[in-house]
Amino acid sequence: MGPPLLISAVKSQIPIVGQVCRVATGTDRIEALTFASELLEFCGWLHQDIGDFTHAMMWTNKALDYAMELGDQRQISYILMRKSLIAIESGDHGHGLGLANAAMSRADALTPRLRAVVLRTRAIAHAHLGEAADSAADYETALIEATAGLTQDENDCAPYCTPAYVAMAGERDQACSVIEETIPRLQALRSSRVAGQLTTLLAHMRQWEADSRVKDLLTRLDITAESFSLPASEPRGDQ
Repeated sequence: MGPPLLISAVKSQIPIVGQVCRVATGTDRIEALTFASELLEFCGWLHQDIGDFTHAMMWTNKALDYAMELGDQRQISYILMRKSLIAIESGDHGHGLGLANAAMSRADALTPRLRAVVLRTRAIAHAHLGEAADSAADYETALIEATAGLTQDENDCAPYCTPAYVAMAGERDQACSVIEETIPRLQALRSSRVAGQLTTLLAHMRQWEADSRVKDLLTRLDITAESFSLPASEPRGDQ
């Protein structure tokens, strides 16, 4: 459906959930706070996905308030990681790094998958700041943790953080497969975040543009960019 069609439906439930949190007691309150934290984090993600970083951070901050009241370190760390990603995508890379560091401050309380997803986020922040060695180290550790997460018994908020997720789009054939699957969905999703990431990915893929498959995808994405009002991928300076 895409985030634009979901945001109104999700936001309409927030006042009801908030009222439940105000009146619930005992174990019912714990369940209500847990659900509220997850719902508001999802609402923040939806706003992030359409490129509205101000409201994305606002709703994610509210999700963090509920998690802090619960005292759930795993949920707190996960939401701090989400805040880090929003900061990074909005261009505030230093703040993104600081939030990722905060998310890792109680690493011993986290599951392997949670450590992996936080480390992956911190690696992205390091990369944006030009700290290549720190970024590579975090990616390597994230891959180790994600591999350990394949056999973990505990549930967490990051079941998607597999070794493949940590290493996403790190090589040509995998990148081509991701782009081929995603281009047809862009118009329907209307996701600024996904579109922006694809544009960045295509700029990276120009190193392989001699390959016929990559050359075709570059052309297709540029056409999609024009129809979706995306910035077209720019050639490298040495082209």
